[in-house]
Amino acid sequence: MAIFNAEKYLETSLNSIINQSIGVENLQVILVNDGSTDKTKSIINEYAMKYDNFFSYSP
Repeated sequence: MAIFNAEKYLETSLNSIINQSIGVENLQVILVNDGSTDKTKSIINEYAMKYDNFFSYSP
């Protein structure tokens, strides 16, 4: 999931992924910060620390 300055909507989007009927444990989520200048990086890092199958990358 490529993300750029999505601070306002990011948590809603990630929580939607978590609440999918397939079950969060059956997903692998790769979050790529595409040079955001807002709090996007800290949000994706927070989710990556909370869920073992969420991975954050900031080039």
